[in-house]
Amino acid sequence: MLAGSFYLMLFIRFGAIQADVVAVHKTPFLVLFGIWILLLYVFDMYEPKFLNVSIFSLRHIAIVLATQTIAGFSLFYLIPSFGISPKTNLLLTVAIFGVLFIIWRQILAQRIGIIRSTDLDQTHTQAIPIATMTDTLAQTLSAKKQSNLYALPMRIIEMLFAITILIITLPITLVVMIAIKLEDGGAIIYKNDRIGKNDKVFYLYKFRSMIPNAETNGAVWASTSDARITKVGRITRKLHIDEIPQMINILKGDLALVGPRPERPEIVKELAEKIPYYDVRHSIKPGFTGWAQIKFRYARSVADSQKKLEYDLFYIKNRNFFMDIGIILKTVQIIFTH
Repeated sequence: MLAGSFYLMLFIRFGAIQADVVAVHKTPFLVLFGIWILLLYVFDMYEPKFLNVSIFSLRHIAIVLATQTIAGFSLFYLIPSFGISPKTNLLLTVAIFGVLFIIWRQILAQRIGIIRSTDLDQTHTQAIPIATMTDTLAQTLSAKKQSNLYALPMRIIEMLFAITILIITLPITLVVMIAIKLEDGGAIIYKNDRIGKNDKVFYLYKFRSMIPNAETNGAVWASTSDARITKVGRITRKLHIDEIPQMINILKGDLALVGPRPERPEIVKELAEKIPYYDVRHSIKPGFTGWAQIKFRYARSVADSQKKLEYDLFYIKNRNFFMDIGIILKTVQIIFTH
């Protein structure tokens, strides 16, 4: 569809598909189409819920097309070395692609197939329901190993990501540190025990967002209106600034960039007693972000934690380099849109 939109645009604009015109436009539009594909993924256009053409999905598609248009103008005007700055051509390409995109999705929505109910559950929900788990599957997931072709590139990306975030957020970090200290004079960095890979305990670092000694009576579930949260803490939590010190955990190797979020030992003990196969999530390194994080966000009860576990199990079964990159991109989108 992207290629068809490109050549149809050239035909409409120039009356013929000329080799010299194609040569001028080909590379810039190829780069743009790569960005467009990423935007389609970030905006959930590969999710089954948007397959059927409806008012809901059309509104979402319109937002995506608008974002793609902005990306196109930004790309062509920020990189003058491309030698083109199309306006009409870009808008025409977006319009053609939008029409083809909607028609194609309508065709896909009409397809009928037969698959196993367990596969349907996983395909539609992108999670592995606890009700479908077996001891054999749990053992398989726990023993699953990733090759160096996956592990090494991801470790390099993790290190570069953590260093980059620490550098570019340094001015914000200094302001936050001063604000936390001025508010109540307590500690700036808050650390607590978390359960990592193979049940190893490590310290997770955050900017303190609660009053001093907020957990003297032990860990409790998070809530939307927690009276223990400080004024500065409400801002840092809302903007996700309190998470910045976890880059240190990534550099130390306690956290991966992508994986199940680590929980407190007390909460893990409770959940392991109430939720079958909960320990499977500790077969891989916990993550700064993860599949469950972008699909469900925060857990505030045992039922929520079971739902997040189902997403974690799906991730452990299917994880790969490209899935991790997609999770990172969606995490960035969530940070800026929530």
